[in-house]
Amino acid sequence: MSSFSVNTVLVQAYQSLPSGPGVYLMREAAGRIIYIGKAKNLKKRVSSYFQKTDVGPKIQALLSVVRHIDYTPCQSEREALVLEEAWIKKFQPVFNAMWKDDKSYPYAVVTMGEDFPRLYLARKKQIPPGALIFGPYPNVSRIKGLIRALFRSGRIALRPCRWDFSQSKPLDPKKINSCLYYHTGQCPAPCAGKINLRDYRKIAQKAVRLFGGNRPRLLAGLRREMKASAKKLRFEAAQKIKNEIEAMEHIQEKVMVSEVTAAELGGLYNPERAIRRLAEVLGLDKKPRHIEGFDNSNLFGTNAVASSVCFLEGKPNKDHYRHYRIKMAAGIDDFAMMREVVGRRLMRLVTDKEELPGLLLIDGGPGQLSAARKAMDSAWLFRAAKVPGTIPSTVPALVSLAKREEILYLDRDSGAKPQKIRLPKSDEALKLCMWIRDEAHRFAITYHRKRRSGGVAPP
Repeated sequence: MSSFSVNTVLVQAYQSLPSGPGVYLMREAAGRIIYIGKAKNLKKRVSSYFQKTDVGPKIQALLSVVRHIDYTPCQSEREALVLEEAWIKKFQPVFNAMWKDDKSYPYAVVTMGEDFPRLYLARKKQIPPGALIFGPYPNVSRIKGLIRALFRSGRIALRPCRWDFSQSKPLDPKKINSCLYYHTGQCPAPCAGKINLRDYRKIAQKAVRLFGGNRPRLLAGLRREMKASAKKLRFEAAQKIKNEIEAMEHIQEKVMVSEVTAAELGGLYNPERAIRRLAEVLGLDKKPRHIEGFDNSNLFGTNAVASSVCFLEGKPNKDHYRHYRIKMAAGIDDFAMMREVVGRRLMRLVTDKEELPGLLLIDGGPGQLSAARKAMDSAWLFRAAKVPGTIPSTVPALVSLAKREEILYLDRDSGAKPQKIRLPKSDEALKLCMWIRDEAHRFAITYHRKRRSGGVAPP
């Protein structure tokens, strides 16, 4: 191992990267792409190249010629994976070719080519003919846990064994008698005639529908079970169901990858262009150079917390990140929690006479947006009562971003119906809003986990 000095320009470049999922591209001095990678956390992944003084010969060779880093944020790790694969195939960077290996992310496989299909995870080279596949899935442990939960709960009761048998080729009775799954009731036992072919394949079709996208009814049922468990104070059971829900949400993450030309790769994320586009989309008089995002987090109404994050000139400014313990809102009331945290942040800005943001971005839909509007109105009334005539002439614009649908709701007038704004997933204004929303969510979740684990002193 040998020591390698890091280019200070590159250090500044990776320090400004977002903490969410995305794809990064490393270029040489002439601008040619020499390496493409994906990350669940762009900043953490790219910084790992530069934070070690002793590096291996492969990394040293790469870093010796890297002069610029581009990136594009993605909605999910899964989208980043698909985009990375597409771009590597299209641009064939030299270092990707040098380091190519046989590793790949797994797919969910339903072996519909068999009389009695199985459901399991497999990598692309291991998939049998006639099978239906879904994926790939970067979060392997989550998908493994989901399949395990589907089997154990009986929601998808397919055989977990690998025995080779069919209607015309019955399984040896000795193997049936020695099967642990059969004796413990963990299998519908088609090999022993406990279920007929037609009924068994109906279960397999159910698995296909679940992984293929038909999940709303099952998710709704799981959410009801989770709430019922929480009401009975069975928090461990509720947490297990919540993990199952999160795994299902992982498999339904949408992947939005479009064809990208070499010219478009010249500047994947340009902060100035993004805030200019956002001002255009929202109809703002000025570019929102100071944006603050808000989110809250709780587990069945306990340890409720919230966060506010700050973006200046289209980039995160962590000196102005804040987290809050919810004090007033009781139970699972997202609207009351949002009103409290936005109100507390604005009251602080008003009291300290600090510069107000040009835009407040709320994680949620019209309900959360309305709560934030009420908090803003209260803050201005407080300021006017304390110092008459001091209601600011320019107040922040208010916008919320709904999860999954990725729809913006704009409301700058108290009492007015929010304006619904749909943008393509490739729009830079939407990508910036998603980044802010996801950063607020990440910051709130991190604080919530500390509270639950006892890492933060109780109030």
